[in-house]
Amino acid sequence: MATNDAPLLRQSVRWGEEYVSRALNVKMAGIVKPGVYHGFVLKPGGTMAVLIDHESDYPRSVAVVERDGYSLTVVMDDPGIVRIPATGTWFVCIEAFYAPTQQGYQRIVVREQPEPHHVVLGKVRAGVPLTEPGEDEGGDGETSVPGEAVVITDDMISSEEIDKANADIATVMQMEALSERIEADARRAVIMHADATTRMIHLSRRITTLAMTGGASVADDDTFSPAGPAITRG
Repeated sequence: MATNDAPLLRQSVRWGEEYVSRALNVKMAGIVKPGVYHGFVLKPGGTMAVLIDHESDYPRSVAVVERDGYSLTVVMDDPGIVRIPATGTWFVCIEAFYAPTQQGYQRIVVREQPEPHHVVLGKVRAGVPLTEPGEDEGGDGETSVPGEAVVITDDMISSEEIDKANADIATVMQMEALSERIEADARRAVIMHADATTRMIHLSRRITTLAMTGGASVADDDTFSPAGPAITRG
């Protein structure tokens, strides 16, 4: 359902999951083809606006952006509206950025010319017909007054420029499942690492206390019983 807000995008692998995300994003660069895997359909969105929507047979839109040697999976869960800044020809694109040491982003941008790292969703000719005089019998070549707000119609939107990756739904679902499994494994590894670190800290405190007291009783909160032989006084 259309809203008045821009689409809210997310990266399947995000900053803050440094070791897994960096390795996976680098590993997939040059292997997974950048482009739209499913959805991100441009539709009229009212006055000087387009709706970014899903396709009818899949509940999300999925694309891959490759930038600076990283492959970034970008997902749109809910459709949204993107504003067209002025009359003329504009490209609607996905732009994403990732770095291991800082917060990245993913967003829909509207540009007069796409950059190499952009994934193009389509072209909008706001107030300009897609056919010039002589190209089509119905084209009259009329344009809007510069700066005039116009209602975006179907004939102002072209999907021929879309960077389509041509994957089927099964492939998209496999990509998402792989990403979710890797994230779950990473969270589990972090928890296990934190638990092991806590155990080592308690053990170190116990050993230090025993050494300083010559084996005197240790406070309950400093005790630790690891698997293996108990520590005894020499």
